[in-house]
Amino acid sequence: MARRFELSISEADVELIDQVGDTTFSLRSEIGPDGTRIGVLETMDEGLAVQWTRILDGRERPYIVRVMEGTDVISERRVRNPTWVEE
Repeated sequence: MARRFELSISEADVELIDQVGDTTFSLRSEIGPDGTRIGVLETMDEGLAVQWTRILDGRERPYIVRVMEGTDVISERRVRNPTWVEE
């Protein structure tokens, strides 16, 4: 099964992610448990996911990155304590 990469960020940070090239990705919006609007970017391109995290790291922004196989979460990393996460 193909892996996909999912990046959850504050909706305000969506504009920080500069989409380059012709890589396919999707973007959806969700509401976190605390009412925060969240942007969820998804791609099959690991390199693109790495670019996204570098952009956010460079600006010291919080995010959650997940590696998925189907509906299974293979790995998850929370960076800079995202406030919209339900513990």
